[in-house]
Amino acid sequence: MLIPPTDDNPEKYEDSSVEREVYDLSLEKFLWNTAGMFDELEALFDDDLVWVHLNGHISTKGEWLSMLRSRVFV
Repeated sequence: MLIPPTDDNPEKYEDSSVEREVYDLSLEKFLWNTAGMFDELEALFDDDLVWVHLNGHISTKGEWLSMLRSRVFV
């Protein structure tokens, strides 16, 4: 299990560098979402992306980006 950094130890990770990279990329994607960097997100993901939301709703890449741009989630 990846242990995220804390205020006491900002560099503490107990697993592989691959897991840290995935964690860091996930955080970067979240920051792009909240900062409105939608063109970057559009370029990052394949056109065949389908997004399965926590509630089970499935969106295409276009639908997902439209929801983000409308600020439905933020």
